[in-house]
Amino acid sequence: MVSYNTSMRWLNKISQKQWKRYVKMFRMKATTLQSLCYDLKIQHGLKALRRMCVIKKMITFLYTLALGASNMEVQERFRNSGETINIYFNEVMRIICSLAVNIIKSEDPENKKIHHGKLQ
Repeated sequence: MVSYNTSMRWLNKISQKQWKRYVKMFRMKATTLQSLCYDLKIQHGLKALRRMCVIKKMITFLYTLALGASNMEVQERFRNSGETINIYFNEVMRIICSLAVNIIKSEDPENKKIHHGKLQ
């Protein structure tokens, strides 16, 4: 329980008092992140667990990507084991990939506009 409280206190501190740092670190506003977490939870099945809420999973994922943080750095920041970080990073990555499939759709799903290797 200590790790959850520590990382959530840190997150609340930077989202409320240091919003410029928050945007720079996570590449989005806190409200955007909350909306994204809600959509991933409701529409794509990202689940909260006893010691890891959806927003913490997303923050861990974004922190890793945005800062290019190593597993060790993420362990120190969020007070989780390397195995836990890997499991949740991969879970969020799979869900983000499914989100991309739902959002990015071809206007020509049957590829009728392609003839002899050229677009028309």
